[in-house]
Amino acid sequence: MPARPGPPRDASPTALELARDNAEQNGVRVTLFEGSLFEPFPGRRFDLIVSNPPYIPTADLETLQTEVREYEPRTALDGGPDGLEFYRLIVPAATEHLNPGGWLLFEVGIGQAVLVQATTAYGYDNSYVLDSAASHPDRFTAAGAVAPVSRPR
Repeated sequence: MPARPGPPRDASPTALELARDNAEQNGVRVTLFEGSLFEPFPGRRFDLIVSNPPYIPTADLETLQTEVREYEPRTALDGGPDGLEFYRLIVPAATEHLNPGGWLLFEVGIGQAVLVQATTAYGYDNSYVLDSAASHPDRFTAAGAVAPVSRPR
């Protein structure tokens, strides 16, 4: 895989170390950043922001499959009471980091796509729910910033 610009980031040093090991094993050159949400990127803008934030409602965590519940860190799964906590943080903050014409893409939990799409109503020109090849068709949401992006007032 050729070198690619792009700033992957994670708030977990353990996750970053695993990502570093995976990149090395697969011959991928990448610079990783530690920090929460857009914290590592003050003033930077991007054409594409892709996020797979925690989206499991807190009350559902104990019902997850054992291999997920016992292997994944809780912080990687817990999306708050309704699973949408991180989307509510990312959507408005991303408007400060997207170039005009840029896109914000999310993986979302089952049944959450339309709710996440609704959070993009202000500050984005286009919003779509995308089908995946998996058994659940509404697992991805895209929001496009066709015009210059600014925070809603």
